[in-house]
Amino acid sequence: MTGREVRIDQWNAFDVNRAGIDSTRFPLSIEVVPPRAGEPWIVHGTASTVYDIVDALPWAENVALLNVGQNSWLDEDLRSLPPHEIAEEQNVPAIAHDIGTVAPLLVLARQDLRPFLADWTLYAVDIVDWDGERSPETVVDAVTSGTGFGTHLHGDDDCYVTVRSRDSSVAPRVFARLMALFAASALGIEDGGTITEPSWELCAGLLERSPFWTGRVTKTEPYGVEIGLAPQGWRPNDPGPRAFPVLVSLDRVTGEWNGAGD
Repeated sequence: MTGREVRIDQWNAFDVNRAGIDSTRFPLSIEVVPPRAGEPWIVHGTASTVYDIVDALPWAENVALLNVGQNSWLDEDLRSLPPHEIAEEQNVPAIAHDIGTVAPLLVLARQDLRPFLADWTLYAVDIVDWDGERSPETVVDAVTSGTGFGTHLHGDDDCYVTVRSRDSSVAPRVFARLMALFAASALGIEDGGTITEPSWELCAGLLERSPFWTGRVTKTEPYGVEIGLAPQGWRPNDPGPRAFPVLVSLDRVTGEWNGAGD
């Protein structure tokens, strides 16, 4: 099974970030919370930068960014530039809305998310669907309370991601992207290189078997990689599973992902 082709960023979180007191490499991990009445799907995953995950999600035509924390763009006094000034530097069209905080809420087209986020890192951000019908203050309240609407991505430390969405495809989308990034790290694919995601169908099948998965690379070859998966969750400083009963593998030549009982 094959999925979408993914371009790898220079700051692949599986390469750059470390977890826990032993500073070990992140495993792949995903945790899915199915929706209750009137509530969204919730997906927690590691490890991914916001840049690497945004184009995998089912966004509306326009999105709003707020709570941006970053040290990549600084003014002459070493203060963080607000998002609308970063958009100007990145030549990305955007509209800023005053929400009574230091930085305004920024609205931009979904296709401009990656251009806006390209070539810098951030340690916190919230991105949420923007329909233009709700006030900026309503969006802020929804993000703060966790009762947002549409799709909502929260990123921490450019490695932990949480996605809320009423679109049921969000969990396999996130899982497929995490597996692609994990495989790219194992194969040494660097900035500008590409790799194929597993299909959403393969990932959905895994998530039907368990809402929790933790993965480790179990074998690498010049043109392929094997990922072992265990149906359990993971937290920092957790040694993780000892056994990985489910194996999925990527043939980079053909772009085919196999295993997981498919």
